[in-house]
Amino acid sequence: MPKYERVGELLKVNPNIVIAKCDATANEIESVAIEGFPTIKFFPANNKSNPIDYDGPRTVKGFVEFLKKHTTHSWVDVSLTEEE
Repeated sequence: MPKYERVGELLKVNPNIVIAKCDATANEIESVAIEGFPTIKFFPANNKSNPIDYDGPRTVKGFVEFLKKHTTHSWVDVSLTEEE
């Protein structure tokens, strides 16, 4: 959880990126298949009906690089520490 919170803090400079937590046991979304926990999905602004599954490293750097690669909006770079 702290890694996700750190990503959310870092990416506040990118107003079109929203980091959200959703409990699949309480909020079933028919079009989204959840096979394990935690499941991380990216919903592109121009194609929300086709989320992209995240299968990279569970690191702050991994999450940020994935989002930067897949976002369709302009991107504001963020500074990561060596540990992230």
